[in-house]
Amino acid sequence: MVLEKDCAARPGPWTVSPSVWKLPEWNFDGSSTLQSEGSNSDMYLVPAAMFRDPFRKDPNKLVLCEVFKYIEEAIEKLSKRHQYHIRAYDPKGGLDNARRLTGFHETSNINDFSAGVANRSASIRIPRTVGQEKKGYFEDRRPSANCDPFSVTEALIRTCLLNETGDEPFQYKN
Repeated sequence: MVLEKDCAARPGPWTVSPSVWKLPEWNFDGSSTLQSEGSNSDMYLVPAAMFRDPFRKDPNKLVLCEVFKYIEEAIEKLSKRHQYHIRAYDPKGGLDNARRLTGFHETSNINDFSAGVANRSASIRIPRTVGQEKKGYFEDRRPSANCDPFSVTEALIRTCLLNETGDEPFQYKN
């Protein structure tokens, strides 16, 4: 776990507690705290809860923040099982995807995993509004048009929720 302490003064006095949702977002260099790569290191601190400051007392407030993390965590997990997902997303084990995912015509390259905000050429596209609001959903653009939606859903659940790793899914025995 990485903890980072930062402090900012906001003019007061606070006669009425402001809503945590009206507080501004901050950003910081995530590469300094090993939370991101140096090539893409801006991390956003999103206010999540506000309390009376037990150290500096009233009227000071203590604001706990979250980093836009759940989508990023899911994308990180998906990146480690790219080939498994390519096979699971195509009834022919990836053969149809090999013809379609060329890296041209707003598709990703079948051999490379990528993610990006508003990037239709990425494996995973994060809609612009989700990137701005730091909440929402992502779009996995790799499933083929003839995919089995149950196989796609199973692969996503195994990777993102059940934290399965490796190239092949766990085989349950009856």
